[in-house]
Amino acid sequence: VMAWYQTNGSDSSRDEMVELLRGFIPNVNPVRIISNSCATLNTPTRQAYIGELSEGWGVATGGNGYAAKSSDELGRLAALSLLDKPKFDSEFICGKSVSDVFRPVPMSK
Repeated sequence: VMAWYQTNGSDSSRDEMVELLRGFIPNVNPVRIISNSCATLNTPTRQAYIGELSEGWGVATGGNGYAAKSSDELGRLAALSLLDKPKFDSEFICGKSVSDVFRPVPMSK
């Protein structure tokens, strides 16, 4: 893992992103293209896990490929969750209670 983070990422992924950009902006001609390594953690539910594991110990993980754009909000929710001060705009997400959506799910053995 350490070796991966010391690279500039995957050339093929970089090239794919450049082509995607050119699909949105056909005549774009970047002056310079910089890439870097990253990692994506996907959860079985495709929801982030944010919650308390035991008293004083919490988790905020599972960005499912969306965490870069929402990391500030995920961090805010994680902090409020650990402080026991949930501040959500709604009590429900997709028909499920907020606490159920973000509850960490232990892996079965």
